[in-house]
Amino acid sequence: MDKLDTINDAWQDLAANETFAETTAVEFDTDIQKSFAVRKEILDLENKLKEKLMERDAIDEANWQLSQLVVLSVAGSKKYGKNSALYQRMGYVATSERRSGLTRKRLLGVALSK
Repeated sequence: MDKLDTINDAWQDLAANETFAETTAVEFDTDIQKSFAVRKEILDLENKLKEKLMERDAIDEANWQLSQLVVLSVAGSKKYGKNSALYQRMGYVATSERRSGLTRKRLLGVALSK
């Protein structure tokens, strides 16, 4: 867009009363201002989008923190707890369904012992 400004400035300064491509300097200036206006509008919209993305991220973070408090509250509830259907439907594994996690490594099919 700098080139349009350069062309417009030169035309305005050196040949303002001349017509080129069946266009006057004033008409050319009017036409390129439309382009600049749309570009500014796009930039404003991009900035607004960035602002909204940041706002969404902040809201999502607050909602995530709240959801963790809700899950912990369900887990600690006497009525529900970690073995409840509610806890499981929230995407968590009930305590009663967890395995110990203990594994014994084997070397060539033979269990290692201490």
